[in-house]
Amino acid sequence: MKTITFIVSTVLLLLFSASLAVARPAQESRVTITGTLRLVGNEPFTRFALRTEEGKSYILEDVPREEWSQVLGKKITVKGTLEIRNLESADKTKTFTEYIILDAVLQS
Repeated sequence: MKTITFIVSTVLLLLFSASLAVARPAQESRVTITGTLRLVGNEPFTRFALRTEEGKSYILEDVPREEWSQVLGKKITVKGTLEIRNLESADKTKTFTEYIILDAVLQS
């Protein structure tokens, strides 16, 4: 009986550990990116995005609207933490990659 309890406990522990590994965010790293600041989305859900010369867009999350509006449309350099999010459509037929910059700081 003790052997069966031990095996069941071990299997449950392994399954729990595997589920934690899946739930972690995709990737995060510190970056410095230069591009043109744009406003994307529709009101009231607009967000600032940095568009590079290569055509890649980075969403700037939780930045002060008044401060960043002053450099809208200008080429700027931003430092922050890059988080890559893998998104899936509701019907699971399409996948998307979203690049988010957290803790964005405008470089002078």
